[in-house]
Amino acid sequence: MRTRWGLLVGAMALLASLLVDCERLQPVEEIREWTPNDHHSRDDDRARPQGSTSAATADPADSTDRNRQLAQLIEFAWRQQCSQCHGPTGKGDGPSGPMVETPDLTREQWQAAVSDSEIVSIIRSGRGKMPRFDLLPDVVLRGIVSRIRSMRAR
Repeated sequence: MRTRWGLLVGAMALLASLLVDCERLQPVEEIREWTPNDHHSRDDDRARPQGSTSAATADPADSTDRNRQLAQLIEFAWRQQCSQCHGPTGKGDGPSGPMVETPDLTREQWQAAVSDSEIVSIIRSGRGKMPRFDLLPDVVLRGIVSRIRSMRAR
């Protein structure tokens, strides 16, 4: 009985706090519309090179940093989406690999049998027990294909 009484008191306290918070909300007409400038900060100005006004006019030689970030994004996508079945090196030895009969992507025979566009299509649409990953950006898909090609057994 005590537990029910405690739950009831807790629920009433939560309801009371929600009601009090509702009283403090801004009226809808006072809430302004979000704009992209809402994400601008002084840190953005410090990070921008002198004389530059936007990321669009940034030095194209800064591609090294972008390439590094893209490589990190591709590696993150592999770890989060692929390695559970395909394993860290694509051999199909991830924790779920044997259960779903994941192919060994490093095999010369498999590598020779599929084109890059077929790999992209398989990733986007899924195949067998592999789910679809149709929300991955093209640049990440191309990076994953390059990663798969680099794992080819020699």
